[in-house]
Amino acid sequence: AEGGVSAMTWISLIGIMLAVFALVVTLAVRTGLRAEMVDTIVGSNAHITLRQSRVEVTEVTQGDFTTQVARNIDTIAEYEDWRARTEAVPGVLRADPVVAAEALITLGQYSEFVQVLGIGAEDLRGVTRVAEPIWQMGSLEDFGRVENGIAVGRGVADKLGLTVGSRVTLLTAKGVQTAAGRSPRSGTFEVVYIFQTGSMQIDNFRLYANLPKAQEFFGVDGAVDRLQVFLEDPDTSEEMRDTLAATLPQDARVPRLEGEAGLLCVQAANS
Repeated sequence: AEGGVSAMTWISLIGIMLAVFALVVTLAVRTGLRAEMVDTIVGSNAHITLRQSRVEVTEVTQGDFTTQVARNIDTIAEYEDWRARTEAVPGVLRADPVVAAEALITLGQYSEFVQVLGIGAEDLRGVTRVAEPIWQMGSLEDFGRVENGIAVGRGVADKLGLTVGSRVTLLTAKGVQTAAGRSPRSGTFEVVYIFQTGSMQIDNFRLYANLPKAQEFFGVDGAVDRLQVFLEDPDTSEEMRDTLAATLPQDARVPRLEGEAGLLCVQAANS
């Protein structure tokens, strides 16, 4: 209109305002979802994983014939020393020794494959999303206190109809070492804690067992499979890689590998 603002101008201004508002809302939602997703991942998975793989050569003699036999050792016997070295690095919150394996969990006629992590009771209480989940049943204080006590994700519990106090059977191929290889092993465990982290990968497949029991059950007495390293700032995992590699033996090899949930995995190979 003459001497004022035309209707088309107002329509254009309102359209621009609505578009800006929609953009701000979209960015806010995406930022919130990303923060929630990252919190779920880093709150229940290691930020960096330390492993070891070395070749041990022994001589085998049969009569007059002697030969050298190479055996790959992928467990860490000196894990307390590794833990002390790692936790002394600035920026590291803690390094948890862990036995990692797969097993079949059974209750009655129902069975599911699960990822078993053997971990110390105090260390598990430090895993934020497990210690402070969005839903839980039972008490984490009973983990490590109840003989053969285990903690399972809610997805695992729902599939098998588990509740606190359920007694289940675990079956693993990583049993007793024999001349013919490892024989299967089974054991009975009691569910003492059920958690829901919000991550399907964890809730549907994760089971925690107390470290000493897991070492015995999976035949790695006195050793662990890896150390789970948690950082003060998970975004620095790439930078921390070289720093942590320096804490390992001088002949360590540290390739760049992707670990669980897309986070960095550091593998030390001693030869």
